[in-house]
Amino acid sequence: MSDPITLTADGPHSPEYTKQVGDLAAEAVRVLNYATRSDAGGLANPADAGDLLGALCETASRLPQLCSHIQKFLASRLAAGTVGGDGGRDPARMVAGAVAQLRDAELIAADLASSLEYAQASISGLHAVESPGA
Repeated sequence: MSDPITLTADGPHSPEYTKQVGDLAAEAVRVLNYATRSDAGGLANPADAGDLLGALCETASRLPQLCSHIQKFLASRLAAGTVGGDGGRDPARMVAGAVAQLRDAELIAADLASSLEYAQASISGLHAVESPGA
């Protein structure tokens, strides 16, 4: 088992730390997938679902900025001449392809955030009631 990760926006940052945080984000979604199964007990009432939707909306709304930062990183490395393509592949074409996909991802993430926000608002008036016959 690896050492716990301390999350801090102010750093210090390193490639290893950045990868660990990315891995943690992926693992968090995996845990939420298990926790929200109907038999898992991770959600008890509509407010729990609303709270989770709010957190997911916030997560999705931060993804466009992350995609933009990755685009700028790749473009700056290409401009500096510090990247090459494996097997003789053209790094400029590779970066251009990644940048185009990251721009698409920015738009998709913004749409995801909007949909999650709408879903949260849609259930804001729900509340738990006792099961019929209880």
